[in-house]
Amino acid sequence: MTVGVERNRGGDVRVLHAEDDPQLGALAGEFLEREGELAVTHVEDAPTALERLAAEDFECIVSDYDMPGMTGIEFLDAVREDHPDLPFILFTGKGSEEVASDAISKGVTDYLQKETGTEQYEVLANRIENAVDGYRTERELERRVKQLRESERRFRTLVSNLPGMVYRCENERGWPMTFVSDGAVELTGYTPDELTSDAVDWGEDVLVDANRDELWEAVQAALDAREPFQVEYELRTADGESKWVWERGRGVFENDELLALEGFITDVTDERRLREDLRRERDLTRQLVETSPVGIMVHELDGTYHLVNDRVLEIFDTAREAVMGRTYDDDEWELRTPDGDPLPEAEHGFAKLKAKAEGTSPSDDVRLTNLMHSVVRDDGERLLVSVNGAPLYDDDDELELLVFTIQVVDE
Repeated sequence: MTVGVERNRGGDVRVLHAEDDPQLGALAGEFLEREGELAVTHVEDAPTALERLAAEDFECIVSDYDMPGMTGIEFLDAVREDHPDLPFILFTGKGSEEVASDAISKGVTDYLQKETGTEQYEVLANRIENAVDGYRTERELERRVKQLRESERRFRTLVSNLPGMVYRCENERGWPMTFVSDGAVELTGYTPDELTSDAVDWGEDVLVDANRDELWEAVQAALDAREPFQVEYELRTADGESKWVWERGRGVFENDELLALEGFITDVTDERRLREDLRRERDLTRQLVETSPVGIMVHELDGTYHLVNDRVLEIFDTAREAVMGRTYDDDEWELRTPDGDPLPEAEHGFAKLKAKAEGTSPSDDVRLTNLMHSVVRDDGERLLVSVNGAPLYDDDDELELLVFTIQVVDE
């Protein structure tokens, strides 16, 4: 009959002890737990030890050699199939070079021959703790290596999916590259190996001449302030194509020493062209508004003025500040019908167009045409004017502004 005896006095190291003599097993467990931070589980044969090992976690095995059913060497061989690194100490009264050699060839961690007296358990406890320390160190290193590999895998997955190039370079005029991601090929036409070797000089072969000094000064200013930098500049690809790129980077410091620059570069050529197109459109619109022979007045939805062109100021003989400080129904306008009666609120151009436009979208044909009324200039002269209007919508197709043109009738 086999018996399992487990002591747990709060020890840090769980030890599985296989010893067919129950008295020796109990004695060894008692002395080991007294000598070290150990919790010893005693079983009387190797098969039972294997069952316990399959069901529980142990950090060290101590085994006798002569046991019924399976020797300590056979037990060691079985353990190594599933636990190649688990500390295994052969603690035996059968001492011989043959046994020791066989144990070593099977991967035993330590070999200790039994002696008389309790001092041997102090030696055994010390051997166990040393073996477990090494085992834990190896497990911690394996865990950190695994974490590092997983971090590297995630980093490479992230970098490979970024629309641009991740880099690390030296802070020198030519920006010598020490690492670039695979995104460099699509961005520059050069491979990572070319950019990190002497085959390609980033400063001479990639950067456009006009950008070099300005780029250098911007980056150095950010480094001096210990801040990230953002720059936009032109580069030249391997096949001579011009591209505009946006770069964000930072300095890598250690004890105030600058080690390198790290950052990300992405192609913004299309975005830059779009910005240029939008700028030209804005400039064109501004020129059309300011040179228009008719007055143009743009209203916020609360009735205040968003914009008026110079022609409006000429028509009313007033200053821009005076108009911008009014609303569409300000008493200063003294609005009247063509017959000379006060213009009803509902007949104001702003009120009529807003009522028509509310709830509509750009696909709806909403306009105000040839609304006639008179208005007083700042010099007191009354003018008969014709007003046309249309709504302006935002990017979400929501009503945003009301745009009006105004012309003097029979001018």
